[in-house]
Amino acid sequence: MAYRRRGIASALTATLTRACANAEITTLFLMLENDDAERIYHRAGYRRVSEILHISLR
Repeated sequence: MAYRRRGIASALTATLTRACANAEITTLFLMLENDDAERIYHRAGYRRVSEILHISLR
């Protein structure tokens, strides 16, 4: 995929993080689907504080 490993997600995360800080938002809930996403947030300064279990009964 041509868009991967170009820093786009990191730049977007940094921009959204600044926007949240400017709006005085202090808590975010993230739903991560892979280790790459977790690394991006970790590099941006985010830390895991808890986990929520989602169960779908079909």
